Amino acid sequence: MAYHKGHKKGGSGGKLGKSNMEHYDDSEKIKAHAKKIRRLEDRDMEQQFTSAFIATSGHLELIYDETDVNERPKKRPKTGRRNTNLSYMTRDQFDAILKKIQDRKTQYYYFRDYYAFQLLGYLIGIDGMEVGKIKKTAFGKLLNAPAVKSITATLGDGLLTREMLINNLSPGQLCFVLSLDEWGDERRWHSYYHQTSRPGYNLVVQLNFSDQHDKQYRKLITLADEHPFEYDLHPISKDKNRTLAWARIDMAEDMSYVLIEEIQSDWIRLAENRITLAETIMETGDGEVVVGQTEIKRRNIEKEKHEHYLRTVLKPYTSIWEEAMLSSVIWLLKEKLGVNTFYYHTHEGGTLLKGIDFGKKPPTSIYTKLPRKFCFRLTNEPPAFIANRVKELEAKNRVKIKFYKLDFAEFTCIKYNSPP
Repeated sequence: MAYHKGHKKGGSGGKLGKSNMEHYDDSEKIKAHAKKIRRLEDRDMEQQFTSAFIATSGHLELIYDETDVNERPKKRPKTGRRNTNLSYMTRDQFDAILKKIQDRKTQYYYFRDYYAFQLLGYLIGIDGMEVGKIKKTAFGKLLNAPAVKSITATLGDGLLTREMLINNLSPGQLCFVLSLDEWGDERRWHSYYHQTSRPGYNLVVQLNFSDQHDKQYRKLITLADEHPFEYDLHPISKDKNRTLAWARIDMAEDMSYVLIEEIQSDWIRLAENRITLAETIMETGDGEVVVGQTEIKRRNIEKEKHEHYLRTVLKPYTSIWEEAMLSSVIWLLKEKLGVNTFYYHTHEGGTLLKGIDFGKKPPTSIYTKLPRKFCFRLTNEPPAFIANRVKELEAKNRVKIKFYKLDFAEFTCIKYNSPP
């Protein structure tokens, strides 16, 4: 994903906090090495971002789609094309969304396959529906989810009711805290920098851990000013609850349909791949850093705590975070805003619309397996607010841009709340 709005040009990818270094060594030399390693950690992203620029008339200028909503820049690169006629979510529209949602923080409970309970609940309503009829709908595949199968195994084609779903909720629910944020800019837009399909704001829904996780996390992972599994240039919560994942959503002015731009988690990736900063310095140092036996012992203790955290505390979240993120977005927007139509990028279409045509692409599974699991269907119909841009890109690249679409307007739906 692109950099956070607070990013400063030439930055190293975030401040060096105390959490990674204060219990090892406070010397200036060690701190200098720490900063160097943090820069190396984000080298790929820095290189991708920097390579999106070219030298033009003695200064740097974007070669990708660039739009200034209020004025056309005096100079433009020959290799790029600006479009100043794009619609966008304004500050007033964004504030209206927040006002309608009202609760900036909401608890949300989740267990594996709960998305199937939630979607079936919207479909069958208070009166329920015969399993045979459910099989003929777009939601028929939800009956194959293991948690649902255990309920319908004895029903045959009989009646599935909402009470059956509620009475079979898993006792091992994970508690999350949903919070809201913003992403984007109303005046300036760079498709690769912001990784959005059009200018303006995105609504960010943050899936945050609750104390159910955080109390154990604090005991095992040494904390100070920073958290080792966060990337603070991304739209993460700044409150006490740490952000497991987030989704960015663009929305029609009348709030009738949305485009899910992105779903992502830094926490899972960094927790699984990052060893402690001090160990990194020891392994990649140039020989100037001398590590004594006491330091090595201390680092080994930290490593053991880290591995224990991965095996026990974080493990329940690693296999369900994608499900929980998309499920919570659908629940929040449908319940709070009455959204019935959800669009979702395909992998190919999303990378083209966001200008991600070099470097590392987003994970394929999040833009293929995940929407299909939730019964999204492929469509040639784009969200209306980017229809013109889609048409231009299709003509320019000689491709057909497809989207996933989930339309609840096809069914008679009722509100179905998150489990208590």
